[in-house]
Amino acid sequence: MAELAADPAELSRAAAVLRTLAAECREAPYSRYWMSPAETGYDDLAAALAEFQQVSGDRSRTLPADVAETAFRLAGVALSYQHADSHLAAQLNRAHR
Repeated sequence: MAELAADPAELSRAAAVLRTLAAECREAPYSRYWMSPAETGYDDLAAALAEFQQVSGDRSRTLPADVAETAFRLAGVALSYQHADSHLAAQLNRAHR
């Protein structure tokens, strides 16, 4: 049978890594090679490029927020485990007295 274990310190470190990644995503440009759709010279290609740039821009704004939210939740889980461990330790100490 598999054993479930959670290390609050490890969860907190993972949350810190995610916060760093979110900050890096916010600062990184979502497109290195920006091109005006009108420059393509082809209406269908211009429409496809404009749509791609819109979707890419939308994702570049939401991805850092999603990663930051995951980091926040992970830190909360770490804190919950830490409180549960402390509570259980206190109960065990009282039981052994």
